[in-house]
Amino acid sequence: MATLTDVAEKTATAYMEISRYQALCDAAQRNIHSLENVYNMAALRANAGLNSSSDELQAQTCIAGMRSTLEQYQAQMASAKAQLAVLTGVQPEAIAAPPAELAEQPVSLKNIDYQSIPLVLAAENLRQSAQYGVEKTKAQYWPTLSIQGGKTRYQTSDRSYWDDQLQLNVNAPLYQGGAVSAQVQQAEGQQKISASQVEQAKLDVL
Repeated sequence: MATLTDVAEKTATAYMEISRYQALCDAAQRNIHSLENVYNMAALRANAGLNSSSDELQAQTCIAGMRSTLEQYQAQMASAKAQLAVLTGVQPEAIAAPPAELAEQPVSLKNIDYQSIPLVLAAENLRQSAQYGVEKTKAQYWPTLSIQGGKTRYQTSDRSYWDDQLQLNVNAPLYQGGAVSAQVQQAEGQQKISASQVEQAKLDVL
């Protein structure tokens, strides 16, 4: 279950990354087109002696920088497509745009059912196990009580009778030079770690 959820999450992430970089590539291409128009205008004005060649050079620099940015976006998009192909086993020719409703349906933290998320459940089980370990270790501090009962029948020439016995046993741990205290601290440390893992698992959902 956790593996399927992880694959689905990675697939959705790759899909959104492709959509994001596609939008960035489109925006970069529009910027390049606009800058090329600016460059052509600057070149015409420079040839007519209305402007210096610095405007033309500046436009060329901006175009080169935007083309470099476009190449970076294209490389990132190609990487996301490769990741999606690995996860789905399909090399898509085109990616549909994400539904517009996604941006209109914010998810409240109060509405998240963490108990249905495998990673959170696994972390919570570890936290409960660590809590039990703390309680079990602390119990070593306390003495234990036990009661033993017995019933013995005696038979003599004159009479027979029963002898009832009840014994209370008290067992107390001997002083161990702080060993038990160290064990408790270690168990509490493990509990804190497991509690932080629960919170991290919840954050990973967001």
